[in-house]
Amino acid sequence: MRSKKRKSELRVRQVKVRLTPTEHFETETMALEEGFETISHFVRHRIFRKRLTKRIVIELEFQKVFNQLARELNRLGNNVNQIAKRLNANNNYMLEQHDTVVLNQVQEELNKCYLLLEKHLTKI
Repeated sequence: MRSKKRKSELRVRQVKVRLTPTEHFETETMALEEGFETISHFVRHRIFRKRLTKRIVIELEFQKVFNQLARELNRLGNNVNQIAKRLNANNNYMLEQHDTVVLNQVQEELNKCYLLLEKHLTKI
């Protein structure tokens, strides 16, 4: 025979949720697949469980390629900065409109690449 629960452990409050037949079926299926006898147990577990942190496993080869890409982007960025610095230092040379447009486009593309790379690196 089970021991009596303390008064503070008794579940006396009820929460009602309306579900479509499809939602109910999916909830019931998930509960059974995860080994719960009732939807109530399943829902309580889902609400009150501690969040598990997932570790993303990345193949070593992919990580090497990703790091190489980051290094190449840094080199390209450095080259663009060196070009801009030398052009700015040489007062005799005036950039033509086309040169300025191309340099700005290259800088914008590099910035997009950096942002994309940073976005994916935070997931690793």
